[in-house]
Amino acid sequence: MARLEKQIESRLIQALFAEGADDLAFTPIVAAGDNSARPHAHARDDYQIQSGDALLFDFGGRKNGFCADITRTVFVGEVSDEGRAVYETVLAANMAGLAVTRAGVTAHEIDDVVTGVLEASPFADRIRTKTGHGLGRDVHEAPYIMRGNPQVLPAGTVYTNEPGLYQLGKFGVRIEDDVLVTAEGCRALTRFPKELLII
Repeated sequence: MARLEKQIESRLIQALFAEGADDLAFTPIVAAGDNSARPHAHARDDYQIQSGDALLFDFGGRKNGFCADITRTVFVGEVSDEGRAVYETVLAANMAGLAVTRAGVTAHEIDDVVTGVLEASPFADRIRTKTGHGLGRDVHEAPYIMRGNPQVLPAGTVYTNEPGLYQLGKFGVRIEDDVLVTAEGCRALTRFPKELLII
């Protein structure tokens, strides 16, 4: 079994191409333990993944010129009560973002709802990022889903809904979906389950 972040990163890249990706949308993030608390971490080749670690995967392929971008966080062997509570908070924020999304909503309104869930939790001091960004031919493009951005999202917009909580030196949790805005609401394009997973 692969126990190093770099080993898992290598297997993840191989799997993306085996499943038909034309290219990587970006260099994947595979981050365990305290490394998962760094939103833009790089996989390490000198850390043995431990029982109880949060293990964060942020990756995406490119197909026919378009990018995908998904993040899931799992726990290795076991999860602490704190880890479970943080995970459930991030999941609630992710779901709140989906619930408010529809054609005509602004980027500010989505982020305000998502971030509001995180701010109302006991973990508000762990907020380090905005909710998300547009996704298409570039992995990061407008609209940026953040407070203060009045841009209206029309039907057909695709953006990332990726709330996270990060305690530096300990662990982080991020859950990210690619979201298609529709006239009636939205549709998540990422279908990997979101319930807490212990591997």
